[in-house]
Amino acid sequence: MEALELLGAQAAPLTSEVIAGLRDPDLDVRRHAAGLLIELRSPAAIPALEDGLADGDDLFGILCADALGALGPKAGRSADVLLEVVLHHAQRADRIESYLAALVHLGPRALRRVSEDLSALLAAERERILSTPPPEGCFGNANLWPQSAAEGLAQAGALAPLRRLFDYPLPE
Repeated sequence: MEALELLGAQAAPLTSEVIAGLRDPDLDVRRHAAGLLIELRSPAAIPALEDGLADGDDLFGILCADALGALGPKAGRSADVLLEVVLHHAQRADRIESYLAALVHLGPRALRRVSEDLSALLAAERERILSTPPPEGCFGNANLWPQSAAEGLAQAGALAPLRRLFDYPLPE
């Protein structure tokens, strides 16, 4: 990464090669390319990163989301694609936390664009958590289950992105 920064404009062909790596048939190449793009923060990668969000490999999809999130508001138009994958992808449960974190990093304007769908998603996730039977360790006390669910989300690192999400002024 530092070498590419030192090369400046001369690094553009190298960045293009990294972006091309997102479409390589070899999964390891795709994963490494997405990981590099987290650091490179190249807006030119946005279309290929968006395509990678729905890839069958969870880690690659998550790395693509992280790379979009690293671009911040420059990738704000990706909010629709991120949310679409979260709402409809078969493996959404494995990716939801990373994709929500990426959405938060896209900034308030992007969040406002998807706020209605995002609110519905968060309500559905809350209902799913509350309707899931208590896990072992709650000793059958249903009153402890929401607390356990919150602790589980905190341990998984999901609460911080959601808290940041609600720090943004969203339309009612």
